[in-house]
Amino acid sequence: MKINNLILQVVLVAIALLAGTVVSSPADNSVLKGTLFEGYSIEPLTYSGTVNGGQVNTTGTVEQIFKELSAKDPNFGSQEPRSIETGLVTRAKTWQECLPIPGKSDLREADSEAISNGIGYLRRIGGTCGVGVRTCARVSCSWDSAIFICNDNPRHIDIASNQIATYTQDLVNACAHYVSQYRGHAFGGRIFDNGGWQVVVLREKC
Repeated sequence: MKINNLILQVVLVAIALLAGTVVSSPADNSVLKGTLFEGYSIEPLTYSGTVNGGQVNTTGTVEQIFKELSAKDPNFGSQEPRSIETGLVTRAKTWQECLPIPGKSDLREADSEAISNGIGYLRRIGGTCGVGVRTCARVSCSWDSAIFICNDNPRHIDIASNQIATYTQDLVNACAHYVSQYRGHAFGGRIFDNGGWQVVVLREKC
């Protein structure tokens, strides 16, 4: 009888652990709840561009936006990347840093290949990406590797997609390193612009 009770207790503990796994939200472990994003709101990225000569305004990651706009125009994204729109903040990088960042041990490195794919989408969609006051938005995410933009201004800003792509590539060039044959190269970090915004690359559940 004691053996049966012990087995029953083990089973109940296992069920409780499994239940905890099921109800636990992935967002509980999200990097967005970590130290780097303290003081920021988290909102979807806004996008403005043109398709077939018409203005398009939408929200989502660049992967989602590209899929949406390609459905409207099969040739969308096949053109040469557009130049940076006039009236936007002039590109002027003030500072950059690679992981690890002192005091922020919760941050993990993204896969370089996935981030390079995100850069490609940014180049192809053109247009501008918008982010609100003291807000961070996820620009791209695939294979648990994400690009964010964060706005430190007291106003909404719009940033050329090509400009975000260029900063992200700067981080690839400065920070990426070989990890293993299975994973290839990985990196993480951030770049600050004198216009009061930053690009951040980290590992994040998509």
